[in-house]
Amino acid sequence: VKTDACWALSYISAASVEGIQRVLEAHVIGKVTPLLSAPSTATKTAALRTIGNFATGTDAQAQAIIDHGALAAFHTLLHNHPPCAVQKEVCW
Repeated sequence: VKTDACWALSYISAASVEGIQRVLEAHVIGKVTPLLSAPSTATKTAALRTIGNFATGTDAQAQAIIDHGALAAFHTLLHNHPPCAVQKEVCW
Protein backbone atom coordinates (compact mmCIF):
# COMPACT_ATOMS: atom_id res chain seq x y z
CA VAL A 1 0.00 0.00 0.00
CA LYS A 2 2.83 2.42 0.85
CA THR A 3 4.48 1.81 -2.50
CA ASP A 4 1.25 2.43 -4.40
CA ALA A 5 0.57 5.56 -2.36
CA CYS A 6 4.04 6.90 -3.20
CA TRP A 7 3.50 6.22 -6.89
CA ALA A 8 0.17 8.07 -6.74
CA LEU A 9 1.87 11.04 -5.08
CA SER A 10 4.61 10.85 -7.69
CA TYR A 11 2.09 11.06 -10.52
CA ILE A 12 0.31 14.01 -8.90
CA SER A 13 3.54 15.88 -8.26
CA ALA A 14 4.98 15.13 -11.71
CA ALA A 15 2.33 17.14 -13.49
CA SER A 16 3.25 20.65 -12.39
CA VAL A 17 4.40 23.00 -9.66
CA GLU A 18 0.74 23.16 -8.65
CA GLY A 19 0.65 19.37 -8.26
CA ILE A 20 3.75 19.51 -6.09
CA GLN A 21 2.11 22.21 -4.00
CA ARG A 22 -1.01 20.09 -3.52
CA VAL A 23 1.08 17.21 -2.22
CA LEU A 24 3.04 19.60 0.00
CA GLU A 25 -0.17 21.07 1.43
CA ALA A 26 -1.43 17.56 2.20
CA HIS A 27 1.46 17.29 4.70
CA VAL A 28 2.56 13.88 3.46
CA ILE A 29 6.23 14.58 2.71
CA GLY A 30 7.02 13.84 6.34
CA LYS A 31 5.56 10.37 5.73
CA VAL A 32 7.30 9.84 2.37
CA THR A 33 10.86 10.77 3.36
CA PRO A 34 11.21 7.97 5.95
CA LEU A 35 10.23 5.50 3.24
CA LEU A 36 13.63 6.15 1.66
CA SER A 37 14.92 3.70 4.26
CA ALA A 38 12.16 1.13 3.75
CA PRO A 39 13.33 -2.46 3.34
CA SER A 40 11.57 -2.77 -0.03
CA THR A 41 13.45 -1.51 -3.08
CA ALA A 42 10.09 -0.87 -4.78
CA THR A 43 9.01 1.41 -1.94
CA LYS A 44 12.34 3.24 -1.95
CA THR A 45 12.06 3.80 -5.70
CA ALA A 46 8.52 5.17 -5.46
CA ALA A 47 9.51 7.47 -2.58
CA LEU A 48 12.56 8.67 -4.54
CA ARG A 49 10.39 9.57 -7.52
CA THR A 50 8.00 11.55 -5.36
CA ILE A 51 10.78 13.41 -3.60
CA GLY A 52 12.61 13.91 -6.89
CA ASN A 53 9.57 15.66 -8.28
CA PHE A 54 9.74 18.13 -5.40
CA ALA A 55 13.32 18.93 -6.36
CA THR A 56 12.04 20.11 -9.76
CA GLY A 57 9.59 22.55 -8.20
CA THR A 58 10.10 25.98 -6.73
CA ASP A 59 12.92 26.76 -4.33
CA ALA A 60 10.46 26.56 -1.43
CA GLN A 61 9.22 23.15 -2.57
CA ALA A 62 12.77 21.84 -2.90
CA GLN A 63 13.54 23.25 0.53
CA ALA A 64 10.64 21.24 1.95
CA ILE A 65 12.33 17.96 1.06
CA ILE A 66 15.62 19.22 2.49
CA ASP A 67 13.84 20.20 5.70
CA HIS A 68 12.43 16.67 5.96
CA GLY A 69 15.86 15.04 5.81
CA ALA A 70 16.00 13.93 2.19
CA LEU A 71 19.67 14.83 1.71
CA ALA A 72 20.83 12.61 4.55
CA ALA A 73 18.68 9.79 3.19
CA PHE A 74 20.14 10.29 -0.31
CA HIS A 75 23.65 10.05 1.12
CA THR A 76 22.80 6.79 2.84
CA LEU A 77 21.21 5.36 -0.31
CA LEU A 78 24.19 6.30 -2.46
CA HIS A 79 26.72 4.76 -0.10
CA ASN A 80 24.90 1.81 1.43
CA HIS A 81 22.47 0.48 -1.16
CA PRO A 82 23.83 -1.99 -3.71
CA PRO A 83 21.09 -2.03 -6.38
CA CYS A 84 22.23 0.27 -9.14
CA ALA A 85 18.62 1.20 -9.95
CA VAL A 86 18.17 2.84 -6.54
CA GLN A 87 21.42 4.78 -6.90
CA LYS A 88 20.31 5.89 -10.37
CA GLU A 89 17.04 7.19 -8.92
CA VAL A 90 18.91 9.14 -6.25
CA CYS A 91 21.02 10.81 -8.91
CA TRP A 92 18.00 11.56 -11.09
